Amino acid sequence: MVHAANTKLSSSSSISDIARSSQWNKLLHFTGSQSDINSSEFFLSEKGARYPELELLATINSMNQPVKGDINLHAQCRFPARRLWLDSILGTSWLDNPVICPNFEAWKKENKTESISLIFVTGYLGNPASFFGHLLMKLNMKKGGKISDSPLLDRSINFGADASRDDNPVKYVTYGLFGGYDASYSDAEYYKLEYGYAENEQRELWEYELNLSASEVSLLEAHLWELSDVKFTYLFLSGNCSTEMAKFIEIVLDDELGLLTSFQPWDMPLDIFKHLQDIEHNGQPLIRTITRRESKYTRIHDKYQDLSTKQQQITQLIVDDNQTLRGDEFSTLNDDEKHRIISLLFDYYELAITERNDEAAKASKRLLMLESLKLPVADIKWKSNVNQPPHEAQNPNRINISLGYSSEFTGIGTLSYRAGYYDFLAKEAARYKDSNAVFFETEIKFTHGEAWLSKFDLFNVTTLNLLHVDLFKDRRWAWNGRLTIEQKDLSTNNDERIRLYAGMGWARHGFGGISFYALPQLRADFTELEDTGIGVEFGALYTASEIWKTYLTITPSATFGSTSTKKVAVKWDNRFGDSQEWDVRFALNHDIATEMNLSYSAYF
Repeated sequence: MVHAANTKLSSSSSISDIARSSQWNKLLHFTGSQSDINSSEFFLSEKGARYPELELLATINSMNQPVKGDINLHAQCRFPARRLWLDSILGTSWLDNPVICPNFEAWKKENKTESISLIFVTGYLGNPASFFGHLLMKLNMKKGGKISDSPLLDRSINFGADASRDDNPVKYVTYGLFGGYDASYSDAEYYKLEYGYAENEQRELWEYELNLSASEVSLLEAHLWELSDVKFTYLFLSGNCSTEMAKFIEIVLDDELGLLTSFQPWDMPLDIFKHLQDIEHNGQPLIRTITRRESKYTRIHDKYQDLSTKQQQITQLIVDDNQTLRGDEFSTLNDDEKHRIISLLFDYYELAITERNDEAAKASKRLLMLESLKLPVADIKWKSNVNQPPHEAQNPNRINISLGYSSEFTGIGTLSYRAGYYDFLAKEAARYKDSNAVFFETEIKFTHGEAWLSKFDLFNVTTLNLLHVDLFKDRRWAWNGRLTIEQKDLSTNNDERIRLYAGMGWARHGFGGISFYALPQLRADFTELEDTGIGVEFGALYTASEIWKTYLTITPSATFGSTSTKKVAVKWDNRFGDSQEWDVRFALNHDIATEMNLSYSAYF
């Protein structure tokens, strides 16, 4: 039976009009004609997942029912955001008996939410699901100057797949691509997630506090309560943390102010933050403040670079032998110099303890503590490093067109499209340093009225894993992986090969900032098995300035087949420009044939 309260609606607006409201549909997480939510408990109507009008009727009726049993299970307490929204549309007279909800009110009191932030976590190449970074939300408490008001105690909100830690990579990728996992929102104290990302995985966190009104913050906070234990379908490409967090914030944004990129079938965290910078909301920029939380490694790197050459040398001596702390080299330093070295080494040994539970590091840290007790209290001033936030990074989609010369085909042109994400020559804003993460890149070559597929890279990922601080003796493995359809070499235009490249090796830095690496690698040729072989990719990467970066590789290789062939391939690429939206490149390549070209890239 439809509650009599519905008769009150006819004087102002019909049920149908209200049900068609975009904000009502957003609160139900509708995409097209169906809600994204799988949990039947989220709907008060049996057909609510498909019919917003029926869900609206059921909501009004259920909220006007008398309380029976546990008050916290009443519709007003289960769906406080719906109640707030209906109050804003209809006033408060539509409810016969407003209910006070003990559990919800206690949760709000604990949160003390004053504002909401979105947090960009930089990419992590140790996990395929984290290549593109991650997106978190944070409920910011009203601060009163107490220690207990620390931002670390704010409530953080995560969205992710409900996957088991025991799931193997094949299952994880397959389920993630085809919707085999449920997904849900979860919450925790912010310090737990911050520590895991910044201290354990060495990832940067960029917090964007949003300019939302108090009523908008209250509506979103109440909607989070509604989403407790609610299940979605998780998809790597279009049902991930970016998708759902963006849709969540869009509940309080005008329809034309979308955070998702409509023309692409995938959603990435970077896209969300690039849209944030362009949005005005309630007559002001949607972004209120931007705060960076550096990783422990970044903190070590920045402090080390801020030391004088003499201080760096003494720091290195202490790392080699902690008894240097009691020697003349250290004792003759002034108090400020000692404080700076001790501060750096605290972070250095903490990292060693976190990563390896290093007993020697624990002993050295104890010595540092004893030395620090001998010094007066000091406020150390470190040089502030300029770091570009995510919204200033180069856009992930790229179209490139080039013209050049080929020793095999004379004049030649190239047209390519890359869906994401960045290559070695891209700007290094808010991304993993010394790395290449390219996905879905298609390259077409043309000459004299003829065109052919030069390559299609499903993925092409390389990380040098370099530690740009001389204190670190341990070297991390550099590695690469690439799955592609490509021409046999630069001399062919009708000999496509399906190939997998995989390698692991070493990287070093030196000579004024040049990054060197050597990657022994296997090249599996699935089209012509006899052309399967091995090689070693020698590379050098150098950032000469903000507008010029250069990258050279030399790769000798040999095949395993009965007619084993040997060759040396050379690539030299240069990027000129420092824009988010374009650059110019010059490349010289040799692989049986030789090519050189000048190209223009547009990023969007």
